[in-house]
Amino acid sequence: MDHKLGMDALIECALKTISPFLLILDISGKILYSNRSIISRSSVEGPADSDQFSIDPIFDKEELESIITSTLEHGCFNRIVSLNIPGEEPGRFESESRILEFETGGIRAITLLLRKLPVKAPGQGPDKLEKGLLNRISDQVYDSIVVSDLDYNIVYLNESAENLYGYSIEEILGQKTTIFLASEMDPGIQKEGELQVFTGESWTGVMENRRKDGSTFFCHLKVVPMNDALGNPAYLVGFQRDITQQILSERNLRKSEEKYRNLVEQSNDGICIVESCIVKFANRQFLKLLEMPADEIIGKRIYDYICKVDDTMCDRCKAVTASNQISKSTIKMIKSSKGKETHIDISMIPFSYENSKAVMMIIHDITHKKELEQEIVKSQKFESIGLMAGGIAHDFNNYLSGIMGYISLARMMTGRNSEQAEAFTKAEKACTAARNLTHQLLTFSTHNPLEIEPISLDTIIEESINLVSGSIHSGCTLNIKNGLGTARVDPVQITQVVHNLILNADQAMPDGGNITVAGKLITVTETDYLPLEPGIYAEITFRDQGSGINLDNSTRIFDPYFSTKENGRGLGLSTTYSIMKNHGGHIRYETEKNVGTTFFIYLPILGESGESSENRLQNTKQEIPNAGRILLLDDEEMLRDSTMLMLEEIGFQTIGVEDGDAAVEAYSHALKKENPFDLVILDLTLPRGMDGLETLSALKSIDPDVRAVITSGYSSSPVITAFQEHGFCGYLKKPYTLDQLESLMTSLIK
Repeated sequence: MDHKLGMDALIECALKTISPFLLILDISGKILYSNRSIISRSSVEGPADSDQFSIDPIFDKEELESIITSTLEHGCFNRIVSLNIPGEEPGRFESESRILEFETGGIRAITLLLRKLPVKAPGQGPDKLEKGLLNRISDQVYDSIVVSDLDYNIVYLNESAENLYGYSIEEILGQKTTIFLASEMDPGIQKEGELQVFTGESWTGVMENRRKDGSTFFCHLKVVPMNDALGNPAYLVGFQRDITQQILSERNLRKSEEKYRNLVEQSNDGICIVESCIVKFANRQFLKLLEMPADEIIGKRIYDYICKVDDTMCDRCKAVTASNQISKSTIKMIKSSKGKETHIDISMIPFSYENSKAVMMIIHDITHKKELEQEIVKSQKFESIGLMAGGIAHDFNNYLSGIMGYISLARMMTGRNSEQAEAFTKAEKACTAARNLTHQLLTFSTHNPLEIEPISLDTIIEESINLVSGSIHSGCTLNIKNGLGTARVDPVQITQVVHNLILNADQAMPDGGNITVAGKLITVTETDYLPLEPGIYAEITFRDQGSGINLDNSTRIFDPYFSTKENGRGLGLSTTYSIMKNHGGHIRYETEKNVGTTFFIYLPILGESGESSENRLQNTKQEIPNAGRILLLDDEEMLRDSTMLMLEEIGFQTIGVEDGDAAVEAYSHALKKENPFDLVILDLTLPRGMDGLETLSALKSIDPDVRAVITSGYSSSPVITAFQEHGFCGYLKKPYTLDQLESLMTSLIK
């Protein structure tokens, strides 16, 4: 007998004698094969191996189609079904179906195993499946199955469990199920699980378990209680599936979500997600821009916050969603809940949010950029005004120099003690004040360096207060005892400091009040808290009666462009701070809420010999008859004539010319006549031909030993700030008095 045929016959015999119903169906539901059980237990007629033998009388058609469809989709399928087999009492059957593919012919079929479930009755146990078949069935299940008794002793595991844990069935039988745990089970979870399974319910959870080789994994565990033949609880069946990759993927996803959420939350741009014009999400910066909490924005229409400024915003959102294209635009401003207006750039990006089409809006605050653009425009305007102011100041300086020259001459001609001389002296002081005005205009048009000279602080503070008092609505009291003495300062800049502090105090009292300016001398030592070199200083205070400085602003009040005033430029205190530092001084303040603020400025004081230059010039005036010859170059006729008269008055022979070529010609002619000039006075800025520096260069080509003085109202010119490096022996600042002219000439011509 052929061995293969004999074995097939043996298998056929075995299949026909087992108790469960075993069928092989094609995918249409026709029986291709059945064991004898179904024929002997049913009254269905027809040969068992006939393709005409239909299963329809046994199965409901829809239920059979469902089993076949699910099996083809998943590869295997388990279900409890109700069947009405002819010749049998209607009952419930456990069905297990699997796909079957033959090696020859490639016929695809389905195996269907039916096991009738017992009807429980006292003392009656269930029918038993053949043990080996059950093992084979459980081995085909993808999930790992571990069965234990109620004391957690393992009594069975399928092949999938052996592969999952790495233990053979011989190694694991009789072991406790805790052998699989990676760590001790949480007592609370264990108690909850036992309560469920011992009351007949299943328990489901995620566990971290350990394999035989020590590696760990995450598994989805379902524990189902199982009764014995008498219906009493006897076993715990654990169905386990390795979900490590799923858990790790979820963890990585959460980490990624957390990372990108942090990026979104920490972004300096406002970010919100809008679905159908409803705000679904808003980050920290978006909430900050609107100055509102999240619960007042989430779920509300974006129109209420941004789109009111731009009526097309909602339409553009819809267009972005429909076209799946990014849109960018600039909105003039959005207004926060507190009325703060912010200029923004907004980008709208198509976005999928919770499986729905949405738009992610990225909102960039460009308020600072707009402010900078406005500052650039302001700077350009100031530059234009500055150029105009510089031109006006230059011409005015020239006229003022002529006026001051004639006043000085008139004062000398009338005698120092006459009434007319007193009037001329007052006129000269008025011209000096006008000179300071032109200096301010020149400072505005350029960046003048410090022009230090010894000045009486009492005088300059009093004069500065008098000048600004007409521009404020508050009262101002000056209280300086025993005098402050003399300091080496730039008078124009110190005047600016006084003006800034007086105006700042006045603005701190919108309803009016009184400003108190006081001063005294103090001695600073190395142990003092002031950041000053040891020495004697004038301490001058400016006290207002305002509301005080907010503590939040206390560290920023000296910052450039910081201002708490609506139209403030934020330059007053920062300029004051810079001026005090440049003078070797210091500024500080004390403030008290609803009482007021006091600013303290400190300036180093000179000794008793520190005398002002003007007084020193007047006291050293002396006659110098026939002291020498001077060549004067200036394009302004009035200034040229007045200066020539002053020079002649103090004893100099003077020739005046109006341009550089004439100066070179006059100087060359004097050399040829052997009657050279002792000194040349050159105006720096000339409208035609060579300027003062170019004229000096031409003169040096004739006479390398020529001695020249440069004169100008522009003290910031590099030629003025470093006149000696450019070949000049002196500098005469316009406008100048007779005393100043005489002092310089005396020092240069011995």
